[in-house]
Amino acid sequence: MCGICGFNFEDAELAKAMADSISHRGPDSDGVYTDKGVSLGNRRLKIIDLSAKGRMPMANEEGNLIITFNGEIYNFQTIRSELEKKSYRFNSQTDTEVILHAYQEYGSKCVELLNGDFAFAIWDSKKKELFLARDRLGIKPLYYYHKGYKFIFASEIKSILQHKDVGRSVNENCLRQIILYAYPIREETLFKDILELKPGHFLTLKNNKVKIEKYWNLEINETNNSEDFYKKNVQNLLSESVKRRLVADVPLGISLSGGIDSSILVAMASRHSKEPVKTFTIGFDANDEDCRNARIIANHFGTDHTEIQLRHEDLTKALVKVLWHMEIPISRPAMAPLYYLYNKIREKLTVSLAGEGSDEIFAGYNRYDAYTKLPRAGEVENRNYYNQLKEKISMPLSKKIEYVSSGVFNRDKEEFFSDKLLKIPKEIDVMRTFGPYLKNTKNDGKQLNRALLYELKTEIPYFHCNKLDKLSMANSHEVRVPYLDHTLVEFAMTIPSEYKFYGAGKKIILQKIANELLPKEVAKRRKMPMAVPLSDFFNKEFIDIADNLLSESQIRKREYYKIPGVRKLINNIRQRKVSLDKNNVTEDNAYRQLLFFTNLELWTKLFIDNVKNPKLNINYYI
Repeated sequence: MCGICGFNFEDAELAKAMADSISHRGPDSDGVYTDKGVSLGNRRLKIIDLSAKGRMPMANEEGNLIITFNGEIYNFQTIRSELEKKSYRFNSQTDTEVILHAYQEYGSKCVELLNGDFAFAIWDSKKKELFLARDRLGIKPLYYYHKGYKFIFASEIKSILQHKDVGRSVNENCLRQIILYAYPIREETLFKDILELKPGHFLTLKNNKVKIEKYWNLEINETNNSEDFYKKNVQNLLSESVKRRLVADVPLGISLSGGIDSSILVAMASRHSKEPVKTFTIGFDANDEDCRNARIIANHFGTDHTEIQLRHEDLTKALVKVLWHMEIPISRPAMAPLYYLYNKIREKLTVSLAGEGSDEIFAGYNRYDAYTKLPRAGEVENRNYYNQLKEKISMPLSKKIEYVSSGVFNRDKEEFFSDKLLKIPKEIDVMRTFGPYLKNTKNDGKQLNRALLYELKTEIPYFHCNKLDKLSMANSHEVRVPYLDHTLVEFAMTIPSEYKFYGAGKKIILQKIANELLPKEVAKRRKMPMAVPLSDFFNKEFIDIADNLLSESQIRKREYYKIPGVRKLINNIRQRKVSLDKNNVTEDNAYRQLLFFTNLELWTKLFIDNVKNPKLNINYYI
């Protein structure tokens, strides 16, 4: 796992500055390659083949192909064996060199062979062509800037911003997406002229012309088999995915939340590992449900378990660092705990596994209920729940389309944001983004996989994967996600909705697997988000900081806000006039709104005020 960067002109000093700006991604070694038509940079985190032979940028024997690579290829040994049969010789034991020779042999089609998490660039000095590729589900980030005669790319936006000609202005269209959905839903970033390469795509640059092509597309292909058939296949595919991700030349473990997703990973890893699996749990209270359940799993499987306890002041201290690494303002409070989790895991391990992606593949969120099939009246014991479910499933299609959003301003954005920001272009309106997925559908349950497909193409790459990558790599730590192995995801799209979410049952197939592998008290546990006590945090620690950052004189400088709405929200929280709202997307919605406003103001100070290396201490900004 590494940090990569480069551009289409020769400048060794700039390439080094860009690589150094993301040195947290690769503290073990660095490298720069330059030619008349290109400069490539790399910061390496050693995972496979710890020797100097793995240093990047790496060239082939002829010296005409040079690669800078970020990620892991889990089937590289198989590909290497095939290439060796074709007389290719290898100087290292790295997956990097395998990609390089695979490209030499197969060209752009090499990406179709790769099972892994990757973003890489290859320069062909004979063709004068630059080739960039990103993995199928967007697990590894890759950003680029193309304006005039300059093409610049990197693992993180801050690296691209090292070039003096790259402007620092807000992409309001992306900001609108974050307001509507809580995250960007496509390749735009919050910086004008900087884009993400889409998942499952590759890009070629030749004669300053960019060509982008899709090499993989996830589709729904529901089949008609038994529940046992789907369960056995999911179990086998996931077990193989875990096994692949246990290969490393450095210490490895698992982040354990106490829920069934990560607990299943522990169960499977324990079967494949000769040594006790190392597990880590984070929480605000050693007696909370997450920590208790994680302890049960750790004891059951005999793991080497570590508990990490957080304090409110830890959230405050981490806030600016989290924003600097995430590069977008966020409303979700679990970001700071996640940053601390990987910070503490890194003290012992270089690599860990996480349960990300399970909910979007197997339907683990309550908001998916509207797209399921209505069960027969006697199949749901709780009559009130049944009536609510029936009402949601029977909603008009237009309401169902709007229902998918997990944003925190779904009801009241008009109170907070300027009229300019509220002019939503048609192309990002939910009727144009999610609407086509539900076109001409009925209330027969088949809407569910369509909703999941939408989230796998939006929330997974543009929020969840970026979150995991950036908050882990901020601590020079690699995270692997077994649920997002493309073979498992493809199979999951063949599973009918009644084996995912039916009645009061969510993640039904995964639940069946959990019942076989896990202690009963954990397997039957209802899904819970990471417990972050926002009300206590704001009232005890954070309200003065938010009030200071969002003073009327300060926010008047911005074009984002309606000042009365923001100030009213602050005053209501300060005076404790805010109550939990069980009818909203999240019960602590008001706190999340203020968290977003605070983060947006801090993000603006960090990135738009033309500071290359800003202070990462919250006290500097208040």
